[in-house]
Amino acid sequence: MQKPDLGQTIAILANVGVIAGIIFLGFELHQNNQSLQAQARYNQHEVLSRMFMIGAENPNGLLELWDKGNNGEPLSWVESTPLFLYAQAVLRDFEWTFLEVRAGRLEVRALDSPAWAGAFENIPRLREVYELRRGSSHPDWAQFMDENVLPKVVE
Repeated sequence: MQKPDLGQTIAILANVGVIAGIIFLGFELHQNNQSLQAQARYNQHEVLSRMFMIGAENPNGLLELWDKGNNGEPLSWVESTPLFLYAQAVLRDFEWTFLEVRAGRLEVRALDSPAWAGAFENIPRLREVYELRRGSSHPDWAQFMDENVLPKVVE
C-alpha cells in the first residue's frame, strides 16, 4: 500500500474543509430562514396591532362608541367602523397568539381563555366580527375558540 503524498493529503483535507463549510452554511441558512420567518410574523402582527391605536389616539371617542354599542344604541357606519377595526385587531391578536403558542414560540399561559371570553363580553361587535372572519381564520384557532373561549362567555 502506498502512502499518500503531500499533495494528495492537502487535497483530501481541502475537500473535507469544503464539505464542513457547506454543512456549516446549511445550518446558518436554516437559522437565518427561521429568523426571517419570525421577523415576518412579527411585522404582520405589528401592523395589525397598530389598529389598537384607534383607542389610544382618541380614547374618549372610542369609549363613547363602546358604551353606545354595549347599551344597544344604534350606531352609524362611521361610528361602527372604529369598533369593527378594533374587534378585528383583537381577534387577529388572539389568533396570532394561538399560532405562536402552537409553534412553541410563546408559553401556553399566553392562551388566557377567561380573559379572551371577557373580551367577548365587553367589546362591542367582537362576536359579530368573529363570526364574519371565522371561515378565513386558521381552522385550529377557530376550533380552540369554539371549544375553550366561547363556552366561557356570559351573555
